[in-house]
Amino acid sequence: MGYTHNTAMAQFVPPNVCMFTAGTWTPTITGDVPTLVRTAADVDATIIIPLNVPGNSAYREGSQITSVDVYWKNATADLTALTPKLELVTLKADGTAVSGIEETLINYDAGHDTAAKRITQAEHMMTITFNTPRPWLSSANAYYLNLFLDTGAAAVFTFKGARIIYSERT
Repeated sequence: MGYTHNTAMAQFVPPNVCMFTAGTWTPTITGDVPTLVRTAADVDATIIIPLNVPGNSAYREGSQITSVDVYWKNATADLTALTPKLELVTLKADGTAVSGIEETLINYDAGHDTAAKRITQAEHMMTITFNTPRPWLSSANAYYLNLFLDTGAAAVFTFKGARIIYSERT
């Protein structure tokens, strides 16, 4: 019996399934799109985006993340900083602490490959790819993409979600 290998899978992550730290985030409908809007305030915040794709304990089965597209709008003023970090979480047996580690293999699209390009007032779609293929996601691992924001005192940040592009083998 063979297997199925789909190389162009996509999974959208809506704003309401992400975690948000610091500041006031207001659920809003913007152009018929559910969003979360962070009001202007000089507070650092983090958006934690779960990269929920199927894992599998069988060798080279499950999902392999290719890239992540992040959608947001920055208005009123430029951000001070926006830095993404990929986190790999290892789910351990009962009685053992769950642990995470930062993965440093991130590449950006040409419109977001410098910090200065990520902070401008505009509608953004930042594509993050990985310079080595991610391992096939096992049933003992999970990925998160964290966006660290410094909005400064005047920037209004509207988060619209993210799209995971991945391969899947079953």
